[in-house]
Amino acid sequence: MVGEVAMRPVDRMTRTAQAIGGSADLSRRLPEPPQHDELGRLARTFNEMLGQIPGISKMKARIDKKQAEEAAEEEVERRG
Repeated sequence: MVGEVAMRPVDRMTRTAQAIGGSADLSRRLPEPPQHDELGRLARTFNEMLGQIPGISKMKARIDKKQAEEAAEEEVERRG
């Protein structure tokens, strides 16, 4: 019984993380427990990571676009 109560925050975090991953809704966040313990740090770290994903995705899109443009330019030069 005590173990079940102690695991509730972990279960909640796990279910929320699974829901975020399953829906690809990167605007969702894990609930952050008010305690400044390991679970709180884990939730904050996970949420910070989620917050960085949109910027990383934009950066990747810019790199992909530039690579495609360079490949197209090289093809034009090759065909001369």
